[in-house]
Amino acid sequence: KALEEVGVDVVGLVDYADFIFENEAGNGFDKTLTFTDFVEIVLALRGSCTATVKDIVDLRKYMRAQTHRSESQLEQTSLRMTRI
Repeated sequence: KALEEVGVDVVGLVDYADFIFENEAGNGFDKTLTFTDFVEIVLALRGSCTATVKDIVDLRKYMRAQTHRSESQLEQTSLRMTRI
């Protein structure tokens, strides 16, 4: 209820849990946060907040990392398929 009072979409927050706790390598969800860091992230996800240039840069970095990881996995799969 307290989160809703400050404008946080609680259901949406649950959807972002993977993003919040994903480690830097993108291969697990063992990232630890201080309470202060967690609160800052949660408050940044309020519906009333607008996207900043930093948000777009962070999104770009995230998308590049995910794309690179997907490409690596596809390459490994392709190599395995050629061996069959």
